[in-house]
Amino acid sequence: MQMFRLPKMSSTMNWSLEFIYPHNPMKNDDWCGYQAITRQASDGYAHTEANVWDSAGNLIAISRQVVTVFG
Repeated sequence: MQMFRLPKMSSTMNWSLEFIYPHNPMKNDDWCGYQAITRQASDGYAHTEANVWDSAGNLIAISRQVVTVFG
């Protein structure tokens, strides 16, 4: 989506989020880090994987998502 010159409609087709346990307690206003990698993208579909870290740099979740772009 970041590569388009203008906004495009998109939608998540499938999304899983796996939380890592054990983890440190977090506050509602704590910052998290997020890094996504697009594994494959073609013909309006993209398959991504992402990691989520807490403010101390500990991995707290793994995400997998299939996204489609319209138009």
